[in-house]
Amino acid sequence: MTSEIAAYLKNRQLGHYANALLVEIEKARKAADYRAVLFKSARHLFISLNGPNNVALSNGKPFDAMEAAFQSQRSMLPPGVVSLFAKSANSIGLERGQLRAEFLLGADVEQAALKDYSLIYSSPDTWEKAKDAIFSVFDKGSRFRRLSQ
Repeated sequence: MTSEIAAYLKNRQLGHYANALLVEIEKARKAADYRAVLFKSARHLFISLNGPNNVALSNGKPFDAMEAAFQSQRSMLPPGVVSLFAKSANSIGLERGQLRAEFLLGADVEQAALKDYSLIYSSPDTWEKAKDAIFSVFDKGSRFRRLSQ
């Protein structure tokens, strides 16, 4: 975890935390590290489905401790991240039956990291919400193109 990502987590700026994770996903994709793309995409989907909120800061500290870190009205399933997850799974040769376990590896990491916040959904709940979209992309066989050296 980078210091920037750690600071977002500490300050309850969970939307920024998710966006910083997206930058990490893109770095892994450009490096053709599709295992890392898969893992980090699952983490991002878990966060997004829980509806991350950015708490305002005052003098570098969270301003409103009463505002929920996660809000159901902010919950979303970002199609681009779904595509990253499914394409990386195809690119490393996973089978359809392996997707749930791979998703839960990443989601469980975030569930543990965010245990002090009131999460809306558990790891298995987020899988249930994301699986149809993931399978839709995965079943098309979409994968990342190999970069020429």
